[in-house]
Amino acid sequence: MTKNMNKAIALVTVGALSFAMMARTAVVAANNVSGYEKFKKSFFQMMEIDNGTTNTDIKLVLDGELVLASQTAEMKIEGAKHSIIGELDFLGEKQKMESYTNGKTSYNYDPMKNVYNSYQIISSNAHEPMTETQYKLVNAMTDVAVGDVKNHFVQNENQIEFSLNENQVPEVVQLILAVMYEQSSEFADMRRGEYGVTIRSQMHDTMKESGVTDEEYAKTEKQLNSIMEVFENNLENFNDPYVSSVYATATLDENEIFEKLSGSVTLVGKDEGGVTHKLEVFVDVVITDIGTTTVDAFDTTGKEIIDNSNAIIYEYEYSN
Repeated sequence: MTKNMNKAIALVTVGALSFAMMARTAVVAANNVSGYEKFKKSFFQMMEIDNGTTNTDIKLVLDGELVLASQTAEMKIEGAKHSIIGELDFLGEKQKMESYTNGKTSYNYDPMKNVYNSYQIISSNAHEPMTETQYKLVNAMTDVAVGDVKNHFVQNENQIEFSLNENQVPEVVQLILAVMYEQSSEFADMRRGEYGVTIRSQMHDTMKESGVTDEEYAKTEKQLNSIMEVFENNLENFNDPYVSSVYATATLDENEIFEKLSGSVTLVGKDEGGVTHKLEVFVDVVITDIGTTTVDAFDTTGKEIIDNSNAIIYEYEYSN
């Protein structure tokens, strides 16, 4: 069986498990690991699915009001065929997302040029699935890494909840956030300085070589600069940011496979005046039509297709 893991689902589930792995030293709030075992089992089952539809909604919200960025997307998988249709929104600047693969050819939308790039796909069966021993090893290593945080997965019938409050988020996670904040601040300073001028010049030359006109580049640079300025200005309001809460809930279907996933991470920081600000990330995922999803053929009518036959994409197929 071909095993194409739904990337949207993987993003959320891997993120939750990865956070738990980093938070292994967190305070234990309960002594019931059945929720964690169910969550983990459902995650591994999702990796086996080669047919399904996923709808995702992601938002980055400042102080409960300003939506800095959002993304909505529908991903369909039918064996070797899969498609993604969605939209990115950065402070009101909307950008279409679209891609399609039939196992032989891939089409990807380029919003800058308003064209679709096509690529040849070469599939390989060189990678075999994990053996039973390998599976047990990965399973055991996950348990060791997660540690006592597994006790924060609580099951209630077909729902599993995971939560950490400010006091339960371990120091290592807060340190990682602090480092990321320092790097983002350094990047902002570099972007505004001579380094930024050099990078933009190099990017301009590269884009011109790929056929982007000066007018298209100027429009894109203006949009990018306005977006980056807002992000950087708001990040500067976050002095000494920390994770104040993490929450996730999963709903399982009758086969104990993820049906719905929702989660949020809240960061808190203070500006120079001592006023507290809150940055929240919200993720909602709905999985439907497992085993009955059909991916429609890509319709090239009215679309400008750029043939990139010399560019080859390798996709790996896993079979039992």
